[in-house]
Amino acid sequence: MDTLMAKSERRSSSFFTSECLAYFCAATLFLQLVILIMWGAACWFMHIRYVLPLGIDFRAFWGASSVSLHHGALAAFDPRLLLAAERLAFSTSSLDLDVALWVYPPPFQLVIYPLALATYPVAYALFSCLSLLSCLLACRPVMKAKPLPWIAVIAFPGIWVAIFQGQNSLITLALAAGAVGLLGTRPIVAGMCAGLLVIKPQLAPVFPIMFLCGRHFRAFTAAVLTVLVVCGASTLILGLPLWVEFFRILAQFNSTMLTHGGDRMWGAMPTIFAVTRRAGANVQTAYLVHYAIALFGLLLSMRLWIKYPHHGMSASAAIIVALMLSPYLLYYDLAWLLLPILFLCDDFQRRPEQVIPGYILVALTWIIPIPSLLSVFWFHSEQWATFLLPTLLVVTWHRSRAFGPKPPMCRNMVRLARDCPENLGSHAGNPGRRAA
Repeated sequence: MDTLMAKSERRSSSFFTSECLAYFCAATLFLQLVILIMWGAACWFMHIRYVLPLGIDFRAFWGASSVSLHHGALAAFDPRLLLAAERLAFSTSSLDLDVALWVYPPPFQLVIYPLALATYPVAYALFSCLSLLSCLLACRPVMKAKPLPWIAVIAFPGIWVAIFQGQNSLITLALAAGAVGLLGTRPIVAGMCAGLLVIKPQLAPVFPIMFLCGRHFRAFTAAVLTVLVVCGASTLILGLPLWVEFFRILAQFNSTMLTHGGDRMWGAMPTIFAVTRRAGANVQTAYLVHYAIALFGLLLSMRLWIKYPHHGMSASAAIIVALMLSPYLLYYDLAWLLLPILFLCDDFQRRPEQVIPGYILVALTWIIPIPSLLSVFWFHSEQWATFLLPTLLVVTWHRSRAFGPKPPMCRNMVRLARDCPENLGSHAGNPGRRAA
């Protein structure tokens, strides 16, 4: 029976790493590129006025840059000026889009400040290309063991959902990959990557906590100093009132959009908070349920980092918990799932025991950004990634249990199984000893 199960495991593992995987990923990548090219052509060359503009969220970045350049950085929080700039960006569209508010901290405003020096299509193309390049470069340390073919990484739908949306998820993905992928070889650079996540602060707090649990004190110090330097530089360049206005608009955004956003907002959020709010729970209950599950996941991740501070399963747990911890998470942030996919596949290759359920879960994780996107614009269904994240964390924790030392009884049985053939051989060659 064990032999049959082992053969079944090997057949399934070979299936998931065969040429079929490369062909499927290549076909998926080709389809996504065709959609991107046709979408861009419809918007900017054919000027079809009722097509949703490509990079719809990028209009907030470009609009904030335009307002900052012409009216000062503080004016980027003015909805009237921002709406005028965004309509200029989408002047070829007849769709009446609401204003995309600017709710980002000053360090990220400093990053996007020069975007409007180029036209919207050029700025969007440059931003997307640089984001994709930084993402792929940051994944190189994780890809050294070749857990998946590069085509599977490039074709990952989460990458292209972020590009279609015009979001900064690939930049934050690159920083998260640097924070966990460079920790063993360049801890200071890893800490700097974690500190730069201040541009999206709701995803940042997990990494310094994990650095402390894993006793990576150089990385923790680098992360803290990076946050101080980046925030200080943005304050000196853009002014202290920008921080005051940022926190004011952030509180207003949380009250109107997150807490009372309705199905339109909650339907785009793969979080426990959004699911419980859509189910009819009040705000306090939704926060309680969300943080109870998220803090349990945080404790599991901390335990992994305390016991195995240099293992891929610990890094995978940190990424998953970073996505679970914040009640505000949108479907395009699922691009981060690329990292747990790579870490889990690497572990499957190193320890190919009981990998069939794991490979099925990885396949679902790889494809989940597509139904997450479709559920927002077409199907208006639940964000199933909400339930996938805790499942991924449980599988990661289960795989990590094999790292520790075996119990005494298991060690004795393994030693007995190893020594039995030798003892039998020695007895066979020494009849007198066997008789004795």
